[in-house]
Amino acid sequence: MGAPHLTAPVINDIETGRSKAGARRRPVSVSELLAFALALNAPPVYLIVPPDDLDEPYPVTPAASETRRNVAAWIRGTGPMLPRMPLVGDVRKFYAELPEEEFQAMTQRKEPE
Repeated sequence: MGAPHLTAPVINDIETGRSKAGARRRPVSVSELLAFALALNAPPVYLIVPPDDLDEPYPVTPAASETRRNVAAWIRGTGPMLPRMPLVGDVRKFYAELPEEEFQAMTQRKEPE
């Protein structure tokens, strides 16, 4: 999968949260997350946000949470964090940051080329 540093002991440390010495392992990097998603043939978003109980709250920060559905959409880039996220500001800014091709594909419900 192109991630030779993800050996069986390293994966065990990630799964358990501890190394054999008992020390807490560092957080999983984005590249490791993508390697796991590739190996599991799973959407990376669902390694971050559980796909069940989509109306359950999910912590985005220690002080802010939103439904799993909204967090997953936000990670996918298909929707802003709504409406309980007062720090987000104007929702139009979210869509203004999307590349034009992605915005058009999203509004026409097709994948960008």
